[in-house]
Amino acid sequence: MRAPILATSLTEFWGKRWNAAFHQLAHAYAFQPLRRRVGPKVATLFVFFISGLVHEAVISLPAGGGYGLPTAYFLFQGLGLLFERSKPGRWLGLGR
Repeated sequence: MRAPILATSLTEFWGKRWNAAFHQLAHAYAFQPLRRRVGPKVATLFVFFISGLVHEAVISLPAGGGYGLPTAYFLFQGLGLLFERSKPGRWLGLGR
């Protein structure tokens, strides 16, 4: 990790500062192929959805509860990231 506390946006946090190994793997094998087929917004949400499912497997299943919460969390992160990059998000100064 690269000092995630210093991130000033969700884009910077997930793209540059948190779990670079997963980011590189997901970018190369999920985001890039999907981006060409369905566009960057859907590809972004799909990668966050997959991350949510991975966290379900390693958190919710062993704990025997909280099902759906990790997936919801990661989908909201993806939506937040897309909002940062949208016109209203940029107008509000998000994602800098």
